[in-house]
Amino acid sequence: MQRTHFMALLALGWLACNDGIEVTTDITVPETRTALSLNELASYYADTLPCASCEGIFTELAILDDSTYFLSESYIGEQSQPLGSIGRFSREGDVLTLGSADDSARRFKIMEDRVVQLDKDGSEMITGLDYSLEQTTQPVNLITRPFLTNGFLKIENNQGNFQPCGIAQSWELMNDAGIKEANRFFAKQAAKLAEGVYVRASIELQPANDSTGLAFHVKLNTVSEQLATGCQ
Repeated sequence: MQRTHFMALLALGWLACNDGIEVTTDITVPETRTALSLNELASYYADTLPCASCEGIFTELAILDDSTYFLSESYIGEQSQPLGSIGRFSREGDVLTLGSADDSARRFKIMEDRVVQLDKDGSEMITGLDYSLEQTTQPVNLITRPFLTNGFLKIENNQGNFQPCGIAQSWELMNDAGIKEANRFFAKQAAKLAEGVYVRASIELQPANDSTGLAFHVKLNTVSEQLATGCQ
């Protein structure tokens, strides 16, 4: 039976050619776009994301190198300084995960000219609201302007280091005024400060010359609170 069908098809093809009917075997395959490579991934995305209790959250996401991100969030009408976090990101296909891949991680879907924030399960949020950050030009002072962040602070003999939550290495404090401010905040807990404490602080970052990779000096402005639960 299969041979009969095959011979019939050959015969139809021969008749079509002899009747002047053009027969083509070209097959058009729909073009598919693969996920953007790391080199194609833009270095900066920004826009205002929805906020339940404020006018909006102006959000900035910068890709600093092949494994490090900086995220800044300004709650419009509620605070004078943005909340900032710096840490490692990972990527699986078109999903960018900031920090460790747990329930608290922020996830974004990578599009051609933007990234779209996903829910905690990595799914798109079907709310009718716009959760996308558009690719745009990065401001020159993005990481050098003051921002609030959490981290591990250690000061002893007027020398100090600050390790932002999400970063494996600690960075040197660069200003005496910040060290004095921390000593005043922990005036009754000097021994604890020497051992190291988790705090929320206003800081600025200054790039440091370090051949081992991305590194900064930290300008400590103020300490706003001690964190009892560490980076959690």
